Amino acid sequence: MTLTGFKEAVRLHFDDRADRYDQDTKTCDQQDFINFETIVPYVIREGGNRILEVATGTGIILEMLLNAGKEAYGLDFSARLLNVAERDRGIPRQRLFRGDAETLPFSNQSFDSTCIFRSLHHIENPQLVLIEMARCSSEGIFVYDSAGGWRRLVKRFLTRCGLYQPMYHLLRGQYDGGYRPATETEGPVKVFYAEDAVAILTSAGFRIVRIINFNSSLFIHASRY
Repeated sequence: MTLTGFKEAVRLHFDDRADRYDQDTKTCDQQDFINFETIVPYVIREGGNRILEVATGTGIILEMLLNAGKEAYGLDFSARLLNVAERDRGIPRQRLFRGDAETLPFSNQSFDSTCIFRSLHHIENPQLVLIEMARCSSEGIFVYDSAGGWRRLVKRFLTRCGLYQPMYHLLRGQYDGGYRPATETEGPVKVFYAEDAVAILTSAGFRIVRIINFNSSLFIHASRY
């Protein structure tokens, strides 16, 4: 698995905080866990039996799917996060895969559905990951990530007018390269808005079944049929 500078920085960040990842997320991302009370039962109901969670981390969602009787699997490129999933959650090693989400090591339509939660903004090429998820899904795809809202609309308008980069440079003294400085808990980020997943999934031949707006986040369900 060959990693670019950004990917390697993300991997190192999550390897380093693997043992405290669960505590950090429960402290810093409390709203996400509240939203999961809506999202996870929906995936359990609509996702079929064989489900792949991309960027599974320590298996927070994967454990919920397994407890619901799903034939679920998780993939992540942080070996230490996967070790925590096995050690602390008791997830069998054969259900955990280490790999790059941009090149999923699975055959076409080998899962009923694929899902990814809170992770596209840590991925260098979110479009490629979503296309890979579409390739591996026979039925559906589920995406949950941060919403751009009005900020995304303003950015798009200014970009079309040719004003975004000049204004960004004026305010911050540099041009926007799409990356954000890493913080201690969040780590390296490449800006991606959940709304942008809609066009990517439809271009891959999926139709949007449902979008749930959680103010600062979006949950998207796309179907092959």
